[in-house]
Amino acid sequence: MSYQAFRNDFSLRFTACLEECIADAKQVVPAGTVLDPLLTATLAVGTASGKRVRPYLAHLAARSAGATVQTDKLEYSLELIHLFALIHDDIMDRADVRHGMPTIHAALRDRLGSDHADWQAMLMGDLVYTWAWRQLTSDPALQSALPEVSRLLQEVVLGQSLDLDASLHTVLSAEQFATKTLLKTARYSVVGPMRAGFAVAGAEHLMEFAEHFGTAVGYAFQLQDDYLDLFQENDVLGKPGGLDVAHHQHTSVTQAVHACGADAEWREALATGSLEALRSVAVACGAQQAVLTQIADGYAQAKAYVPSGLLYAEEWQALVVMLEQRSA
Repeated sequence: MSYQAFRNDFSLRFTACLEECIADAKQVVPAGTVLDPLLTATLAVGTASGKRVRPYLAHLAARSAGATVQTDKLEYSLELIHLFALIHDDIMDRADVRHGMPTIHAALRDRLGSDHADWQAMLMGDLVYTWAWRQLTSDPALQSALPEVSRLLQEVVLGQSLDLDASLHTVLSAEQFATKTLLKTARYSVVGPMRAGFAVAGAEHLMEFAEHFGTAVGYAFQLQDDYLDLFQENDVLGKPGGLDVAHHQHTSVTQAVHACGADAEWREALATGSLEALRSVAVACGAQQAVLTQIADGYAQAKAYVPSGLLYAEEWQALVVMLEQRSA
């Protein structure tokens, strides 16, 4: 199944899954509480136009390894884990918009006040996390994926912790930047879902492919996210651009600016609060081109890792091309 066909089908199935989870939660508490708008906001964020790449990777990996079992609940679990992570990430990033609509804490701020809206949104993230594990553990055929899902969860939490800490430091070494990027994105978003899909099929011989391909794709994907955050227009991104650098996060662009020796110019541009000023510095010092080259090299490397005899090799190649050409 192509990525686009899967995404369309999965989005419908995932909406039904999330609606069922929310209906079940509403059975636990009386109507008319703060949970009503919180659950409504969670449904809105969860069913917005996400990429659904993680469930597709698990699905494609299982199929490529010849799995005959249904992987629906693994796919739901991975997307619910991602929703949990996004809810918490939006609070930490102070992001008010996701996929062109208010984030959960932003949607409840006027009603609850800033602190309580944040705390309630955090609890919604925790609730979604419980739904993810309920999906995964309810199907005995998916038990072999549990260690891989547990592993990717540990890696993304550790990566996020390193990412938060990085914002307190003026400069990150190349090794520090690579470590937090690999944990927070490459392993969580690509390697982990692939390994989970291969685990369901008992395909230990394909785990090396997951490591090499997933690391190359995932790393390039994050560098691309960093680039788009600064250079893409807000209406295409579906959220305000430049938030990462405004919050003093270390991105592929800021690393490239530092490597170019343009830190002073970058600080001056950052003080203006102007995206155009930041873009100008990145272009002038060569950082923009350096990042674009890294992204292209990463995706090219990923394509080369796809074994020619692998089932659905064309779908793996097409996925890389789709990611390479994405605009948000």
